Amino acid sequence: MASATATTDHNEIRRWVEKTGGSPAHVTSTSDGDDPGILRIDYPGYSGKQTLEPLEWDTWFEWFDKNELALLYQDQKDSRFNKLVSRESVDIDGSSEQPSSSGSAKPSGKPVVKASAPKKPSRFNAIKLLEKQHRDVEAAFTKFEQATTSRDRKRLFSKIADMLAAHTTIEEQYFYPQVFTDKTEDELREAVEEHLSVKRIIDDLLQMEPSDQQFTAKMKVMEELVNHHVEEEENELFKLVRKEGVADMSALGEQMEQEFKSLMRQSPRNQVPEETAEAAKL
Repeated sequence: MASATATTDHNEIRRWVEKTGGSPAHVTSTSDGDDPGILRIDYPGYSGKQTLEPLEWDTWFEWFDKNELALLYQDQKDSRFNKLVSRESVDIDGSSEQPSSSGSAKPSGKPVVKASAPKKPSRFNAIKLLEKQHRDVEAAFTKFEQATTSRDRKRLFSKIADMLAAHTTIEEQYFYPQVFTDKTEDELREAVEEHLSVKRIIDDLLQMEPSDQQFTAKMKVMEELVNHHVEEEENELFKLVRKEGVADMSALGEQMEQEFKSLMRQSPRNQVPEETAEAAKL
């Protein structure tokens, strides 16, 4: 497993984020007044533009320190792996302060931290987690096909739509940016477009009732799109990612699993119409 470094130094964070093409951001829906809520590192070309909003570095660092966070990252070629963790969750290795450089963000005066992984690893690495979610969605589609009442079909559609909305979000906001390399770029951009096709069908279905004659037909089309996407992802993209070894799959899996659970508590299907509307404006 590749090692990771955690730091609270503002200069080091800004250097690494900008070197990897990222920028400071926050999850828009979690803000409350002056509090930006959940902080993130955003990368262009993914669905973060529907849920993330940019922040100035000064504001990002202000709340980074208030929330006593550290940035866990891999300073390796082609790796965008990063995770914001509690400073208490990593072991401090040394206590020297980091000097400030001219024209850079002010350092936090906090020590740099070394860590090999978060203390409570996920049951799954990132790829295994995504594969498990693929199987869960497939099982839900099978139950939908076996449903005999409109009530059951509506309940199962809602479950499938939530699972797909949350799954595509953690892929686009976490997994895809971390495994982005010259060799995976084409696969990743195609995957994002396939996600959008699925979301457009979910958007249509949200405006229909299971009794509508086209409802079951659209569900079948969506299932076929998902199956095609899963086949390409598991047989092509995941194989490339394993070969490249560009990210810490265990730490990334923990981050993705936590975010998926959080999203599933928020009926994420209801965010799909806004996401597809934003995509149509591009």
